[in-house]
Amino acid sequence: MLDNRKLLAVAITVSIIGVAALFFYAASIDPEPLAISEIGDDDIGSLVTVNGTVRTFRSLDDGSISYEIVDLDTNASIVVYVNTKAAESTGNSVDSAGPGCVIQATGTVEKYQDVFEIVVSSGGNFFIISDASENRMPIWLLLSSPELCDGMTVWTNGTLHDPYLFDEGMGFELAENYEGKAYYLSCVCFDEEILLDYDIGDELSVLGTFQYYEPTGSWQLVIDGEENLALLP
Repeated sequence: MLDNRKLLAVAITVSIIGVAALFFYAASIDPEPLAISEIGDDDIGSLVTVNGTVRTFRSLDDGSISYEIVDLDTNASIVVYVNTKAAESTGNSVDSAGPGCVIQATGTVEKYQDVFEIVVSSGGNFFIISDASENRMPIWLLLSSPELCDGMTVWTNGTLHDPYLFDEGMGFELAENYEGKAYYLSCVCFDEEILLDYDIGDELSVLGTFQYYEPTGSWQLVIDGEENLALLP
């Protein structure tokens, strides 16, 4: 029969083993922060955390939501699928995460029809880092990767050029120089008086929806009212 000292030693040993097991178990379920471009076949089944800008999203019939998010530094993209249970428990975060928002999502890497996706199964694993209206995107970046930014709501800055009237409103260009190259972004607003308080050459800050306009074969920023245009100091 074991004496008290041996029993104590056994109890301590078992406790140490238990604590170590819990430590390694907790470490094994901690999500690994990864850039979108780093995710590959070796990560399938792993719990990861990614950040990205929402490009598109769609609500599905079962209440789940599918997002396409992009890393604008690398042009990499991935699908974030928020299942029904998670979507119901995130409150307004999921509903408010429209194009142009920067989000963080934690979930399991899966591959569906040869496309990687992050499956979020808990409401606490999805949240908005910044709203679209808080994100300023330079003109050169918008025009360098236009397909990735299609449909996003973005702020951008530039110099006012070439205002003109059309049947339903007013258009103009915003110019920006970056690394010795000039970039020009076409802007339109269905308000003929939007530029009454501005002059050619003014530095403006503009909020609008970036999209492709087929009749002219060009990308443009559609501005929804004069409150989304301001003179920079």
